[in-house]
Amino acid sequence: MLVNEFKRLLQVDNGFVVVADNARFKLYFVSDDIVRVRCHFDARGTDYSTWSQEQLWSQDMPERSYALVTTAWEDELDELFKDERTRVAGVMPQVSGADDAFHEVVFETASIKLHLSKKPFGFALEDKATGEIVY
Repeated sequence: MLVNEFKRLLQVDNGFVVVADNARFKLYFVSDDIVRVRCHFDARGTDYSTWSQEQLWSQDMPERSYALVTTAWEDELDELFKDERTRVAGVMPQVSGADDAFHEVVFETASIKLHLSKKPFGFALEDKATGEIVY
């Protein structure tokens, strides 16, 4: 398994950085129904403890999408797609369980819950209306 363990969570502007062993994840809640999870794998044994919040958010992770037409973040290709792309404000979910006493972090909007298991590391997406895990 490439990613085994949650290390820490940082709220940054309109999203979150999840720091794990060997990887960083960006979480954007585009709407109450849509969450974007983006992963960047770093070299095994990378010591994130010395990294600034800005480095954790952006180092080696430029936003450059040819596919997405609705975003909640600045993208290097916004100008190229200015006639096709829409930027939304995004939503800020309620967050629980981020401290060390809990085994999972839960991000909750009006429609979904994103469960982040700390160890073993993993994500599950729950539809709040049905309680069904959809991913």
